[in-house]
Amino acid sequence: MLAIIRGLVNERGVGVLWATHLVDEVADNDHVVLLHKGCVRFSGAVPDLLEAAQANNLRSAFMRVTAEVA
Repeated sequence: MLAIIRGLVNERGVGVLWATHLVDEVADNDHVVLLHKGCVRFSGAVPDLLEAAQANNLRSAFMRVTAEVA
């Protein structure tokens, strides 16, 4: 299913809003909006998220951006 949708995006320029908690579905060139407890914690390109979170993978970035500050 994901391959079909990505194909439509690339071939026809279709815009897609894809909501998922599966970081394996996110491509390096995707624009992501990271939501946590109803708040936007990040919006931008995956490489920018990795840089902002000082992480080397999306899973670590998510954990850092959504960590609760005591």
